[in-house]
Amino acid sequence: MPGKPITVTGECAKKLLRRLGMADVANELFGLSEELVVLKEAKKELDSIVKENNRKIEQVEEKMVALMLEDEVQSFKRDGKTFFISTRLFASIPDENKEEVFNWFKGDPDLAGMVKEQINANTLSSWVKEQEDELPEEIKEKLNIYEKTSIGIRSGK
Repeated sequence: MPGKPITVTGECAKKLLRRLGMADVANELFGLSEELVVLKEAKKELDSIVKENNRKIEQVEEKMVALMLEDEVQSFKRDGKTFFISTRLFASIPDENKEEVFNWFKGDPDLAGMVKEQINANTLSSWVKEQEDELPEEIKEKLNIYEKTSIGIRSGK
């Protein structure tokens, strides 16, 4: 019967894996761990670049819209591209009004189909995890349940 797992790090881990005849595994694991750290750091840097780029795009678009509206320019072409003002409407329901708004829509047969009851995926996942072996079979068979295994990284202190 296996005991409680222990954590072995750094040179100690390399020595232990070598003693167990797993030097190749140790080298591959450490190489992959270095690659994973580099990739995650690059992702974080790219996310920051994307965020800043999106902020700049918004600023440029605001200036262009203001200029086009001021001079009553509907659209223009430049370097084979057509630039035009596009307006999209976004609507959402604040949590405190959801029940009332949903009931209003449900009360109209033409609009009732727009109302979709929903459970947040993260909330559902947490609830399923809490149930462990007590998850009722009649609901378990109606859910898609899977686990995704990944590698967590903590910075050393």
